[in-house]
Amino acid sequence: MAVAFDFLADQAPRYRELEVPVLAIAGDADTIVSPAIHSAAMARDAPQGRLLLLPGVGHMPQHAAPGLIAAAIDAMFAAARARR
Repeated sequence: MAVAFDFLADQAPRYRELEVPVLAIAGDADTIVSPAIHSAAMARDAPQGRLLLLPGVGHMPQHAAPGLIAAAIDAMFAAARARR
């Protein structure tokens, strides 16, 4: 866990440099990687960041809500295309 925390902490200052749309997806019950220190921070700091926080979902949201996640990704790409 400490290694993951250090890795994420090292990445965090660069989130604001991201020039692409970012959709951070996390479960609010994730006990492996805290959504507050990773996903929420990335969505907040990335210029085009957005957070999809799934209630009651743990570390593998893609298994818990694949359809919802696919739809959110499709919507992100559609919005990016519309901005061009």
